[in-house]
Amino acid sequence: MRPSNTAPRLNRACSSASNTIWVRMFVATVQPTMVRENTSVMKHA
Repeated sequence: MRPSNTAPRLNRACSSASNTIWVRMFVATVQPTMVRENTSVMKHA
């Protein structure tokens, strides 16, 4: 096994894990504002 082959896999796994965490944080922060906008739009309509 060459380290050059295993390193990209580890980097990919780490990046994908951090990406999922960022996506979850982003969704958690964006969803409330989207819900607020939807309710305000429904109230106006």
